[in-house]
Amino acid sequence: MKFKPPGLIAMTVAGLLATTTSPSYAAKDPAQFVVGIERRAVTILNNRALSSITRERDFSGVLRQALALRTIGRFTLGPYWRTMAPAERQQFLAALEPYLVSVYWSHLKAVNGDRFAIIGERALDPTTTLVETEVIRPRGGTIHLDWTVSTRAGRDRIIDLKIDGVSQALSERAEFLDLIAGSGGSLLPLLDRMNAVTARLA
Repeated sequence: MKFKPPGLIAMTVAGLLATTTSPSYAAKDPAQFVVGIERRAVTILNNRALSSITRERDFSGVLRQALALRTIGRFTLGPYWRTMAPAERQQFLAALEPYLVSVYWSHLKAVNGDRFAIIGERALDPTTTLVETEVIRPRGGTIHLDWTVSTRAGRDRIIDLKIDGVSQALSERAEFLDLIAGSGGSLLPLLDRMNAVTARLA
């Protein structure tokens, strides 16, 4: 199916992403929510007794539970999401989840002996919080990770991750919309691209 984008409405990134989320973790404090994710992830990433395949599998399990997949999907497809049939949305989401896990894994898998620290927290709106963290490298230097957390219906979910200031959601949205527009509105080239990236990074 080819999609014709309806008129775009100017909204903040946080507002767009926080529109809809589905439950996972119980909401406590967004910073503590991120700490819990990072502790589990670092334990896995630093465990060199595990094979790379096992570490990636375990890391994927942590990330899959934390991500607001449908919300991220809606944002990254922009206006095309509203014109997609339910079956097409599910097809896209089925490709998006392993794609996101693979991309995040590719950025973070080099963690070895590193530790995380919370360096800031601020509300973006009544339901969205930016939690700023950094990865402290054993040999010096840091990586900044800023997590956007949406709290809805008593649950916290991750809706974006900035790595050294680069928003993953914005990057994906720009790439996805370009691919769909360049194919005359067809979703298939995007699905092929996502599946190829997932396979390459696995």
